[in-house]
Amino acid sequence: MPRRTLIIIIIAGILLLAGILLAYFLLQPKKIIGALPETKKPELIFNASLNSQVIGVNNIYSFNIATSSLEKISAQNQAVKLLSPLPLDTRFVWSPDLKKTVIFTKNNPSLVNSPLYDFNQAADAATVWLYFPETNKKIKLLSDIFDADFSPDNQLAVSATSDFLGNGMVLLVDNDGKLNILRTFDYAVNISWLDKENLAVQASESEISGSAIDLLNIKTLEITPLLDQPIAGDFFFLNDKIIFDYFHESNLSYTLGIYDIPTKQIIDSGQNIPVSSLAKTPDKTKVVVPQKTNDNYTFFELNLQTGELLPLDYDHTTAIKDLIDIVFYPDSKNLLVNTKNGAFRLTVF
Repeated sequence: MPRRTLIIIIIAGILLLAGILLAYFLLQPKKIIGALPETKKPELIFNASLNSQVIGVNNIYSFNIATSSLEKISAQNQAVKLLSPLPLDTRFVWSPDLKKTVIFTKNNPSLVNSPLYDFNQAADAATVWLYFPETNKKIKLLSDIFDADFSPDNQLAVSATSDFLGNGMVLLVDNDGKLNILRTFDYAVNISWLDKENLAVQASESEISGSAIDLLNIKTLEITPLLDQPIAGDFFFLNDKIIFDYFHESNLSYTLGIYDIPTKQIIDSGQNIPVSSLAKTPDKTKVVVPQKTNDNYTFFELNLQTGELLPLDYDHTTAIKDLIDIVFYPDSKNLLVNTKNGAFRLTVF
C-alpha cells in the first residue's frame, strides 16, 4: 500500500474517532462546575405522618413517608437521613431541646436492615426506643411502654402496663435508659407534664381521687385531683388551662373543652373537634383549630375565654385539601401546614 494512502487512512480514522468522542460528550447531561446541588426548601419536602415532625430553631426533624426515614433538615435546607427504613406508623415524642426522642415503632420483618430492628423480638411486636440524633445513640426501652412525655426541663416520663391484667405504672427514664418507678396503678394511664415537678395522670377512673386527671408530684409522690370531668381522649396544658376532649355521658358525644385550673371552671366550645388536630403556639398563648368545609380547610383561633372560633387573617389563595396535620414554627406566628400533596408555611399571627 502506498505510503500516502496509509497516511490518509490513519488521518481519517483519527478524525472518525474524534467525531465519535465529540458526539458522546455533547450528548451527556450538562454540568456546571462549581454549582451547588439543587435542594428543596423544607416547606416543600414534607409528607409526614401525624405528629411525626418537630421544628427546632435551626433544624427541622421530619418522618418522610417517601423514604420511610427520619430526616433532619438544617437551616441551609440540607436534608440528612438519620434513621431508615422505619415502619410508616412510627411515632415520635420529642424533648423540648430536641436532643432526644422516644420512638414508638414495630418490629416489621420486612425492615430487618433498620437500625431499630430487634432480632430478639417477635415479628410485628411493638418496640420502644430512646434515640439521641446528635450522637446516633439508641437505647431499647420496655416494649410495654405506650405513652411518653418530656418535662419543660427535658425529664422523660413514661407510662407502661405492668402485667396482663392491665395494671399500669409511671416511670422516669434517664439518659442511659435506667428506669425509676414513680407509682403503680390498678389501670393503665396516660401522662402529660404540667411543670417540671408535676405530672398529670389521666385514666377513665382514679383509685384515689375519682378525678379524670390527677397530678402526681415526682418529689413527694403525692396525688391530688385536678379535673373531675370525663375525658374522651387527648388533652394538653396551655399555661393555667387544660385543653381536652370533653365527654358528654348523656348522649355519648364529645366537644372541645377548656378547663381553667385556678377557677376550676369549664368552658364548652360546643365544637366537635378532637384535641389531636389542634396546634398550640410554642409560647403557650394561642391555639389554632382546623375546620373542614366541602373538602377545604380553613384555620381559626380558639378563644380561650369563651370557646369561640375566631377567623384568622392569612394570605393563601388556593384551597387547602387533604390536611394531615399542622405544627407551629418557634416564632409562634407561622404554621407548617402538612398535606398529602406536600407542606407549606402559613403566617397566621
